[in-house]
Amino acid sequence: MSQRYLIPRRITQRYEFFLGIGWQEIRTLFMGTACGGAWFTGSHLMHAGLLVQVIPGVLCLGMAYFLVRPLPDGSRLLDFLIAMKTFYTKPRRYLYDWSRDDY
Repeated sequence: MSQRYLIPRRITQRYEFFLGIGWQEIRTLFMGTACGGAWFTGSHLMHAGLLVQVIPGVLCLGMAYFLVRPLPDGSRLLDFLIAMKTFYTKPRRYLYDWSRDDY
């Protein structure tokens, strides 16, 4: 008689508060909130208008959220940007055979 084992679909290696949001993402969101709060406080001390105070502060938090939000394939935008930066900073070698006549 064969036994069937139930294997859970989503097993993660780290603790997650929400789907794909763990400690690292919470830390990044906190840093975005801190940057937005610093902007808000600094512009408030300089007596800037309300739009100058609020819009950049909300943009900092929004950018932090979109950097750490998991994409449908499980990766993050931040991982994609880091991979793109490492790809463009790597030296590339193009090996052409200039002695060939089919150019």
